[in-house]
Amino acid sequence: MVIVFALPVRQEGIGKMRVAAKLVVLFAGLASAVAGHAQNCSGMSLGKNASLNGFVPFPSSNLWNTDVSAAPVDPNSAAITSASGFAGLHLHFDFSSQDIYGIPYVVVDSTTTPSVPINVIDYASESDVVVAPYPANAPIEGKPADCTGWPDTYQGDAHVLVLDRATCELYETFNTNRCNGQWNASSETIWNMKTGAARPWGWTSADAAGLPIFAGLVRYDEVAAGAIHHAIRFTMQHTKNDANDGYFVPPATHAAGTTWGVSNVMGMRIRLKAGFDISGFSAANQVILTAMKHYGMILADNGGYFFFQGAPDPRWDDNDLENLNAVGSENFEVVQMTPEFPGYDSATAPTGPAPVINSFTASASTVSSGKPVTLSYSVSGDSYDYIDVYALLNQCLRSNRQCAAYRHGARLGGHAAGLHSAFRHVCSAAAGDDQHAHVHGRNHPLHHQRERAHDQLGGVLRDEPGHGNGPGYAEGDCGCARIRRAQCSGIGSL
Repeated sequence: MVIVFALPVRQEGIGKMRVAAKLVVLFAGLASAVAGHAQNCSGMSLGKNASLNGFVPFPSSNLWNTDVSAAPVDPNSAAITSASGFAGLHLHFDFSSQDIYGIPYVVVDSTTTPSVPINVIDYASESDVVVAPYPANAPIEGKPADCTGWPDTYQGDAHVLVLDRATCELYETFNTNRCNGQWNASSETIWNMKTGAARPWGWTSADAAGLPIFAGLVRYDEVAAGAIHHAIRFTMQHTKNDANDGYFVPPATHAAGTTWGVSNVMGMRIRLKAGFDISGFSAANQVILTAMKHYGMILADNGGYFFFQGAPDPRWDDNDLENLNAVGSENFEVVQMTPEFPGYDSATAPTGPAPVINSFTASASTVSSGKPVTLSYSVSGDSYDYIDVYALLNQCLRSNRQCAAYRHGARLGGHAAGLHSAFRHVCSAAAGDDQHAHVHGRNHPLHHQRERAHDQLGGVLRDEPGHGNGPGYAEGDCGCARIRRAQCSGIGSL
């Protein structure tokens, strides 16, 4: 595999700079088969809560998009639905015509929307810590005022969802805080909407279950078009716990159990019973209830009892949506789970061989500003990968060959260096030095998906299909350059 890395930066007072990057490859524990939809990402409209114009994220074979109306009922369905924590509940719509209720999103085009750093604080080790095309006014769930939670105060889930129609990638952050144009978050996850590659077993995402959030939202544009072609995200106040943090079943990859005495498990799919009469509901509500019969609802997080989520839109009729609250939990059944109830926990989830970085080289050890350099690497056993310069920088600064960097307010510690000034510091290694592979986490043995490559410096990356999975870096003499942060003209898998 070859990545073409064009560095759109301007150096000041330095004629050359060394080239290096740390290759970080994350390996998903579960991934859906690659299959395309007829619609195209590029057809999505731009803007806040914009129409996708028929595009459905992820392949038709993805579990979010699978019609389960004929799937067998789980043998434990009756016990689960009659147990405490499920029985006696009713639907709650968790979105509204008011934009403070629901989970908003924004569609951008990264060829015109510059990528910016996201400082990931709490769950960086299970995040895709990369720059993201977040517009300055990207909507944050709950509409917290800027700077009120800075840098990391929890003020509600504060999700930010950004869909990039240029790269067909979905960016999601949790506990997102914005202050003076800078972004902090507890986690950051990128989803390839063309492949649907999932998180590693045991890894979280911006959602507790390790799932994409956007995929399960009820959106007005779908309802207006007459059909929802995916499962719906829902929450329960309690999910089943054990000594290893709880249970999950695919498509979930992570648990956040709260109570041993309940039978709800992350990733569990429930379905509105086929015989439930929806004829007395409005046309809009019939679209939602029909989706619950055909695609079901997937348990994605701990939250309100039987709350299902959607995106806010001024066109929703809140009074009409209230009628959905009359649908009781007794009208739902559990679709057969694999593995059988209670599913996996962090100790029993499948494992596979660790990914191996076979080589990682650069076409030149130094390069003039604005000139391209080719980074070549060969890795096997991967699901996807990206270039993590932050990690290289921190590794370099921790070594005995620390750089005498010009510091202009940038915070260089932690898993992801906070690049909150106009200047950055790049500690880099000469190409061809010894390569060290640092492999962590788990890899499902069966899937090899298209790689994803991302550059922490805001460069333009192109990747080709291949394999790559497991962090590694080329280590050598540490050179430093002071560079001005440039706006990214485009980033992601092409």
